Amino acid sequence: MRFIITLAASLCIFNTAHPGSDDTPRLNRAVSENSHDFDSVRQLVEIYIQQRNFASADSVLKIYARCGEKNGYTVYLEARVLDLTENIEKAMSKYWEAIDLDSTLWPAYRDLAFLYDIFSGYETMNRLLKKALIFAPVPEILYYDYGYTFDMMGQLDSAIYYYQKAIDFDSLDHQAYLNLGAIMGLGGNLDSAKFLLEKAVMINPDSPEAFYNLGEINLSLGLLDNAAGSFQHALALDSGLFAAKKRLGDIFEIMGDSGMARLYYEDFLNSAPTVYIDDINEVRQKLAKY
Repeated sequence: MRFIITLAASLCIFNTAHPGSDDTPRLNRAVSENSHDFDSVRQLVEIYIQQRNFASADSVLKIYARCGEKNGYTVYLEARVLDLTENIEKAMSKYWEAIDLDSTLWPAYRDLAFLYDIFSGYETMNRLLKKALIFAPVPEILYYDYGYTFDMMGQLDSAIYYYQKAIDFDSLDHQAYLNLGAIMGLGGNLDSAKFLLEKAVMINPDSPEAFYNLGEINLSLGLLDNAAGSFQHALALDSGLFAAKKRLGDIFEIMGDSGMARLYYEDFLNSAPTVYIDDINEVRQKLAKY
């Protein structure tokens, strides 16, 4: 089994005004008195989205639309509500509509790109993020996501370049360290991978993927105790991480502790999906010898 490389694009709600929830009564009054008031509508909807009060957000947007008002940003907010309520196909259509109305609306490009990730549409995701980079006031916040698209398309030189730029911009971007470390590990650059993954777990000690990948690197370097500690830490964070169970079985088998090896191997067999049939058969053969 190779690395578990968790390459998840970071999702966030775009909010320009960052209004406080205490503004809700005032904004409700403003919208009631003048439903054409774009700024009040925008701020009120953003508050409701922050609160995950999607029904109220949708209601305000519908009132605005009934007045014959339409612009790229309010259509974008409609798409966000659909997106966050998992109405994915309609959300994608609305994001495209928002872009048609305002071709500079970078959050629409970004959030639409993230939806293409669900369907493994990495080339489209890449093109959309390239557009977002052009119009975003702080394009550096998109470097990780842009690098991720190259990673998933197998264009590793570009992925490495943008992951490194993401780290240069934000030295606490643990996901960039994790993915960059995984690329280095798979490429045989074990020392660099170890350094990067140690940074990832230092920044985010709650990441089972980072500890698992660090365990793989330590195992490749022959650091069995360190590897066992990393895999056990990964399991403590995510008890369903079946790959770590097999690795721990392998380590204890190498160390001659058949009792602990059997324990982890049996736990692996009880939790591994059947799609991992080769690993399952390998472990069954090992157990048959005990």
